[in-house]
Amino acid sequence: MDKGQVHVITDFYSKALGSQRIFRVCLPPDYDNSQERYPVVYMHDGQWSFSEEGKRRWNADLTAWDLMVTGSIPPIILVGVDCNEADRRRELSHTTPPPFRRMGRRGYIPCHSFEGEGLGFSYEMYMADEVKSYIDSHYRTKPEKEHTLLAGSSMGGLVTLCMGMNRHETYGMLGLLSPAVHWLSDEFYNSMEHYGQKIWLDCGMAESYYVDNTRELYHILKGLGYEQGKDLHYLAEPEAVHTEQYFAQRFRMLLLWIFGKKTEPETVTILGSDTAALNGYATMINTVIIYENGIMQSDMEGSYRSDPPGILKVEPHGEVRAVSAGRAMVTYEKGNLKAAKEIRVVNALSRDVLLHILVEIPRDTPQGDPIVYHFFRDQYCVLEKKSDTLYEGELGVPRDWEFYGHFCRCIEDRDKKRECTADRKEVNRFVRTSKNQTLHYVVEAWQE
Repeated sequence: MDKGQVHVITDFYSKALGSQRIFRVCLPPDYDNSQERYPVVYMHDGQWSFSEEGKRRWNADLTAWDLMVTGSIPPIILVGVDCNEADRRRELSHTTPPPFRRMGRRGYIPCHSFEGEGLGFSYEMYMADEVKSYIDSHYRTKPEKEHTLLAGSSMGGLVTLCMGMNRHETYGMLGLLSPAVHWLSDEFYNSMEHYGQKIWLDCGMAESYYVDNTRELYHILKGLGYEQGKDLHYLAEPEAVHTEQYFAQRFRMLLLWIFGKKTEPETVTILGSDTAALNGYATMINTVIIYENGIMQSDMEGSYRSDPPGILKVEPHGEVRAVSAGRAMVTYEKGNLKAAKEIRVVNALSRDVLLHILVEIPRDTPQGDPIVYHFFRDQYCVLEKKSDTLYEGELGVPRDWEFYGHFCRCIEDRDKKRECTADRKEVNRFVRTSKNQTLHYVVEAWQE
């Protein structure tokens, strides 16, 4: 069998969804020459998670193949289920999202999602009752829950969590990659229970409110009895954004954590703000451990000391509690690992900071188009015209958020008429909101 060879099932009719569907199957290298049975990984958004020449994808099939060939993980079967791109949000939502969604420290803000009820329960039936039944009857699988992993990113991570709670007798392992849990209601969180599953939870540090919300989800899971290092793993990946490139990196780590052999921690770094306050905003640090096999982990149960004492205290999950003004060296130790970071304590820090955005645009920019600053996923600021080539605006965001932004000439679609370099390369601008600041940019050209 060729490397990462994928069987595409194109004529599968789903009674639950009432439509023709597509899913993809990647078998392990020794499948044709063996009578063994294999664990199965079910993935949402198969057309984006499986490789496709010339396009940005997770390449989950190629990643799994390489890990199997090198012996890093045992043989597994991968199943990538294509999404309905035209109605993806609705299909991957079990209910209509609440009109006010939790955007981290921005609190509950109004958000429009889609018209009609969510189709998540129908999609759940399709995945659990139709696709899994087909795979178990046509391939040599280990069908038990302890051998069945369900994984997805963003909306795929959201539906994975919901299906994992609803179908806990089916899915014994859950991969939540940057899950869009801001779509969930408080009632769902309150209904969650510990079902003996293994849960991988992650996000990228440059995903603004996703960091806040996945940290909150970690604490909910911990409160239910999940334990770091045993059945729960959390990672806030440094400088990672909400794209296939970073989902792919973390999917490799997920497979190693679920199926691979345990290795020893190799390095550790303390990331995050170097300023804390006696009043106002609570600073968070992110202590990232890298293991010998490349797995990264944000230690949410760390042990810290502070010198001199009496200046600040760091909680195990990384929250810095200021005691008195001054400077202190925070030291983390775990086995042979050691890292340190100096933190200054000031009187007060506001929760939010103000970004003053100035942008110069090309003189040949078509008149009448809005100039919009889009940042992270669905957030934007329409700028005010000051002259033919100068626009400005102000944006209030939580302190210490990290995200990438860019300019475009369209309000509704962040990827339409977006800025590019003079040689037509995509532009993404990194921002860390550590203080009030003016961001002055120059747009070289526009994509049409």
